[in-house]
Amino acid sequence: MLKKKLKKKNKIFAYWITNFDLISLEIVLKTNVYDCFVVDMEHTSISLGDLEKIIMLIDAFKKPTLVRIEKIYEKNIAKVLDLGASGIIAPNVNTENDLNLLINSTLYPPNGKRGVGLSRSSDHGKEFNDYYKKFNKSVIIIPMIEDIKAMKNLDKIVKNKKIDCLMIGPYDLSSSMGIAGKFKSIKFKKILKKILTQAKRNNLACGIHIVHTKDVNLKNLIKEGYNFFPF
Repeated sequence: MLKKKLKKKNKIFAYWITNFDLISLEIVLKTNVYDCFVVDMEHTSISLGDLEKIIMLIDAFKKPTLVRIEKIYEKNIAKVLDLGASGIIAPNVNTENDLNLLINSTLYPPNGKRGVGLSRSSDHGKEFNDYYKKFNKSVIIIPMIEDIKAMKNLDKIVKNKKIDCLMIGPYDLSSSMGIAGKFKSIKFKKILKKILTQAKRNNLACGIHIVHTKDVNLKNLIKEGYNFFPF
């Protein structure tokens, strides 16, 4: 199970989906290289209808699907989960309030406020009791750190036991520092080290979005302490 692997800080490799192309996705799935798949709904034209088809295909290969939502919005999160997503990656989690909204929108009562819908996730109600019983313990919640403002509240964010992993958005984070894309900057590297240190202190998995694979030394990232790698 993905959640257990994250808790144990096993290395997780995720395939980042930015367009609706089921044939290409099927080819990738057949390689069985990736541990999970991430659908980006923040910076793409992928619709909820597209997402449903993507999740159905990934489910057929018995792999988990995480969704990077557009923003932390209760109804949006509920719809994504109702379609059968295994978890949520949330952009711009900068405050404890942001994190609480994410958690409350994701989890069922008494741990959250997610509304009940008889949807694909529970086999349209047929398996609802089992789905409801297991959901809060199985869903993946990953807040993204991609604004320097989040550093003021990072200590409170990482201590929340309901999250499974931190994920760094390097472009937005560096942009918020006025050094967009300058990943070799000492200033930027210091911030990354602080995030990793906080994650390690709280025994929390940490990931970083990898955009340009040819420029990345994966061995170094693993040595530094990252274990979640969405490509």
